[in-house]
Amino acid sequence: MTPTSGYVEADASGPFAGAPAPATPRPAATDRQQAAARALTIFSFLWAFAALFHQAAYPSRAFGFSALLVTLPSLVLLAAPGSLPRLTAVAALQVVHVMRLGPGNVSNHWIFTFFVNVTILLTVATLLVRGRGRGVGRGDFFLHFAPTARVLLLVLYTFAVVHKLNAGWFTPALSCATDHYASIAARLPFLPRGSWVDAGVIYGTLLVEAAIPFLLVATRTRLFGVLLAVVFHFGLVLNPSHVFFDFSSMLFALYFLFLPYDYWNALRVQPLRMKAGQWVRSRLDGGTLRRGGRWVAYGMAALLIGAYLFRLAPETRAQVWAMRESVRALFVVYGMALIATFLVVARARDVVGGSRALVSFRPLTVWGVVMPAVVFFNGMNPYLGLKTESSFAMFSNLRTEGGVTNHLFIPSALQVATYQDTLVRVIGSSDPALARFGRQPRLLTMFEFRRKTARVPEASVTYAVGERVHAVPRIGAVTLLATPPSTLERLFLNFRTVAAPGTEMGCRH
Repeated sequence: MTPTSGYVEADASGPFAGAPAPATPRPAATDRQQAAARALTIFSFLWAFAALFHQAAYPSRAFGFSALLVTLPSLVLLAAPGSLPRLTAVAALQVVHVMRLGPGNVSNHWIFTFFVNVTILLTVATLLVRGRGRGVGRGDFFLHFAPTARVLLLVLYTFAVVHKLNAGWFTPALSCATDHYASIAARLPFLPRGSWVDAGVIYGTLLVEAAIPFLLVATRTRLFGVLLAVVFHFGLVLNPSHVFFDFSSMLFALYFLFLPYDYWNALRVQPLRMKAGQWVRSRLDGGTLRRGGRWVAYGMAALLIGAYLFRLAPETRAQVWAMRESVRALFVVYGMALIATFLVVARARDVVGGSRALVSFRPLTVWGVVMPAVVFFNGMNPYLGLKTESSFAMFSNLRTEGGVTNHLFIPSALQVATYQDTLVRVIGSSDPALARFGRQPRLLTMFEFRRKTARVPEASVTYAVGERVHAVPRIGAVTLLATPPSTLERLFLNFRTVAAPGTEMGCRH
């Protein structure tokens, strides 16, 4: 593959400059570095868009201080996606954002994004140390970073399947598979319904999610694996009851790492019969669209900074809904454009063969072993007695709390921590937030109960642990309830509410 005018290798100076080339470089190695550098540009573009869709999924993310930490840097990266310094800055600021909130207090896709961003930073640091500060080339970075990111995605899919192997998932009346399908079918009434459909979506979802990692690993099936994964997660976005486009946009960026072909320039040389396509190509080659895109990014940045300074944000439920559905529609256009590009290029070119030299799963740094182990540990948390949120168990029907598990083969005896052992039923409270739990058939872990009671020491609360009822006139007078978990625990641990005895564990995040 040869470089094109649309992509420029790392600058000749600065800490991220390309390392000095050998006096007589091998042509094959040089071509591989150039192809990897172009692949990094496309990945950075997709990674920046993933951050923007994450921010736009909920107004609380899109506005406020997080807009300066996540949204604004992503827009700056979109203006020059070939810049490794900008990608590194985006990764660093997103890591800061997650640490401010606590890795245990963010969504599943955002903590996985956190792990990928940490991998980006560790890879850059490792290459800087190895080069003794001479710089990091974009191609060299991609070749060291991508294998680890691929393995991280395979670990994520492992737990997406393992967590669903529980009694609740296989019960049609409770399963998240049937719940989500029903929501999509309500929007698309032509979809079939019935008991046979319920069984199909329950087992079909498991089959697809179990097949994707195997298809992605094998060279011969990788093309179909990427297509199946993209279409499957694009379909989930159509569920009107949930916001999945933030998760899907993150996955789309990572799927590219399995087929890092130069789709952009391949599309530019494809024969185009439609005048609209020819017009777009002429503006692209002339730089008009590139300059326009930058001005759009700068305009959005100004809008976000203004919203932060003047504290502008959607206030009513209707405004929030309108914003969310507008972003969903935007993602549908975005996703269809990516799928169309993939299909057009893959139909005319050997994208598997053309990108084979860039695809490897062999770790080139120690972090290629450490980071997958960290992600694996995060997925194991529910079975170890640790957190149940942000452990990749989203919408899986999994239950592991209170010494009871509905998993088919992982026993409660595996739990080494006691955070899930004690469950609390709130009966009433003078604090409205606590009283709300009393009106729901849900139990809290003692950890989450203490987190909430410590915030309102002057309030009263009546709660039960098992059959024993405790009436507390003033929370501050009871050391257990007035003392919150440690800062470290609050940052890294978070627990879902649990179905009360006599009620079923239905579909929940």
